[in-house]
Order: sequence, then structure tokens, then C-alpha cells
Amino acid sequence: MDWGGDVPQGHDDVLLLLQCLCDAALDDVIWGRFLEALCRNTGSVEADLFVVDPLAKRYTSCIVCDLERGWIGQCDPEPGAEPVWTELETVPATGTDVPLPPPLLEPNACPVGVAVALGSAPPDPRLWVTELWQYDDRQAFLALRRQTDGAFQGEEEQRLEAVLPFLRRAFLVAYRLETGERRNAMLLRAVEHGSTGVVLLEAHGQIVYANGAAREILTQEDGLLRDGSRLRALRESDDEALQALLHGAIGPAPSAQRASGGVISVPRPSGRTPYSVVAVPVSLRPTVLRRDEAVATVFISDPMTLCEVDGPHIRQLYHLTPREVRLAVLLAGGTTVADAAQALGIAEKTTRIHLQGLFRKTGTRRQVDLVRLLLASPGPARTGDRGAERG
Repeated sequence: MDWGGDVPQGHDDVLLLLQCLCDAALDDVIWGRFLEALCRNTGSVEADLFVVDPLAKRYTSCIVCDLERGWIGQCDPEPGAEPVWTELETVPATGTDVPLPPPLLEPNACPVGVAVALGSAPPDPRLWVTELWQYDDRQAFLALRRQTDGAFQGEEEQRLEAVLPFLRRAFLVAYRLETGERRNAMLLRAVEHGSTGVVLLEAHGQIVYANGAAREILTQEDGLLRDGSRLRALRESDDEALQALLHGAIGPAPSAQRASGGVISVPRPSGRTPYSVVAVPVSLRPTVLRRDEAVATVFISDPMTLCEVDGPHIRQLYHLTPREVRLAVLLAGGTTVADAAQALGIAEKTTRIHLQGLFRKTGTRRQVDLVRLLLASPGPARTGDRGAERG
């Protein structure tokens, strides 16, 4: 097996460094401890691990261990803003009896390794800088500063050469994991604000995730409910159809070659419009270690909810008054002008004046075009209770 580098025999300190790297790839806090251990095992007094944007000539993230000042800190500077450093922990200082205050906490501070890599400072004979990788138009670097001039030699050089290939891999894994987590968080936030219920099922049909709209629907138990960790229909006949739909989306049926989705309508005891339930296979190949992930997505639509609009959103989008928002929500829900006037407690003539204001602000001329525009307007959620505003 190719490990990407030869680990010197009998070097327990190198093995400890590699173990620390495994932890650091999964936990950002461990990076500081790794840099501290790397400094002590290579005779360095400072280690800078950072990512730069070569086009903008700036660093996007950085973590520094400074043994001379006994300090570990990190910085995630925002574009166009002054970098702000955060002290992670204090470590035993080296080379001085009294720890010095960390200058990296000052605005616009830039570690020596970063300055040299960006070309804003001349090369330092005590500084060793190497590029770890290039990914997503970013470059990652490691910089080590020694107390004396000259290159690494002997055991220090062997330790560094043994660890460097694993550092490249660990840092790239950590970077990809963090990127994926941020994207997942953004997608999750978008799903949580939707009005359509979204339920993720694993291979045995158990629910692994349900967004806010789905949780609200299942809590009402008006046709659909959550039975333990499973999605079920209230009536037995409807549940048989629902389970057949879910089983088809989760995995291949006995007579099929692959999973298939579908759609059914689930009646509601309340007499309201039935739910529309769509099941779609995720089609992700399971891995050896993770077979409990979602394999099917279920979308639950409440037609009554989809006919309502988000009042605060259309108010901001079209610069409507509170009274115009209330009228728009009523009209989008199918209410006539006369009934809307009664609901608002105003004369029908006054209501039509507000309707003309809606036409003017939305650029429409007919009530049908206004309603179509309102229903098509993007919004974080489309629920009647959250959408209506009191005028």
C-alpha cells in the first residue's frame, strides 16, 4: 500500500503527529495543536497554515502557532474588511521567560509566512514555505519559521518529509468537508423556508429528516401522520397506497430493475383539499460505512397553502401598504372583491380604489393577471397565517 510517504521507523513522535492530523481533518480546533506539535518536532518557533486567493492577493483563512509568544490564533478575514484575529489557546512559550503579547490580534496584522507567499514581504532566511495544494481557485500553504537561518536537517527534516504528504491530504479533506457542510447548511435553510413538505427516508422507510412544512402537516394528523419514525396515512386503504409508493421509491420492486417514484392523492378527514404526495428516489450509491442515509425524497403539497402568498414578502417586493397586502392575500386566495371588502371592514368602492393601487404597483391591469403574479412571486414561505398582515 502506498502511504504517500515513508514514516521513519521508531519515530513515535511522527506517529503522534499523524494521529493529530486525522483528528484535525474533522475538528478545526485540533489544527492549532497539530501546528504546535509540528513546531516542537521540527525545531520551529512559528507555524502558519493558510489559504490564499492568488488573484485577489489576499489570504482567506489562516491559523498560526507562535511558540515564542505562547499563542495559537486563527483569522477568517472578510473581503474588504480588516482581519480580526481570535486567540484559540495559550501554549508554553519557547525562547523567552516572559510571554509577549500576541501582535496578531492587532488589525491588519499579517503573519510572516502569509506575507512572503503573497509577495508583500521579501523572503526570510529563517522561513520555510511550501504549497500544499490548489483547489477551487485557492492555494494552501504551510510556513515554518526557525530560530536560526538554514534549511531543515537530520531528524527534523525526516519528520517534516514524513508528515508533509499526510498534511496535504488531511488539509484537503478538511477543506472539502467544510465546503460541503456550508453548502448543506445553505440548502437546508432554503428547504426549511419552503411551503412544500419535504421528507427524507432511509432504506428501511424510516424518516431521517422532515422540514418545517412537513412537520406541521404531520402534526395536524389530517390524512397524514408520523407513526414513530415512519410516514403513514390515517386511513388503512390510503396507507396501503402510500406504503406501495414509498417502497417503489426506496428500492427496486421484485419485478423492476430500478427504483421508481410516483404520485398519489391522500384525502383529509377535515374535508379540505387532499394532499399531493410525490416520492422520488435519491439514486445515491450506498457506501460501505454509510448505508443509513436518505434514499428517497417525499414531497407533500397542500393545495390550500400553495394558493396563499407571503404578505411581508410581496409588501417589500411591490412597496404595498398594509391594507393593500391584506387585499392581495384575500384576492390570491380566491376571495371576490365584495367579500374582501366585507373581510376588511371597508366599503366595496374603497376596496376597488386599493385594487387600482395594486394594479399600478404591480404593473398589471386585470385581477386575473394580478393573482397570477402574486402566486408566482418568489417568497421564503407561502402560508396564510404568516402571509396575512393586519391593516
